[in-house]
Amino acid sequence: MIDYARYDAVLELREHFYLKVKWDDVYDRASELLADTSAAGASDTIRGSYFRVRRRMKKNPLRYKVFKYLRVKGLV
Repeated sequence: MIDYARYDAVLELREHFYLKVKWDDVYDRASELLADTSAAGASDTIRGSYFRVRRRMKKNPLRYKVFKYLRVKGLV
């Protein structure tokens, strides 16, 4: 799930247009964002996790499925 947390941070940074984060900088920014969490890592590590999750999701789309109930309860 650490790979997924990194993947999600990259997507969040790219989806918010007002942040204006380019693909060249997104891994560095995600690394800064996750610095004090269990998903912390260097920009190269974040990039590797991002592509690893994408590759795994192509093979098994439900691999990282998180149920809405767990999110609402704050368990994920």
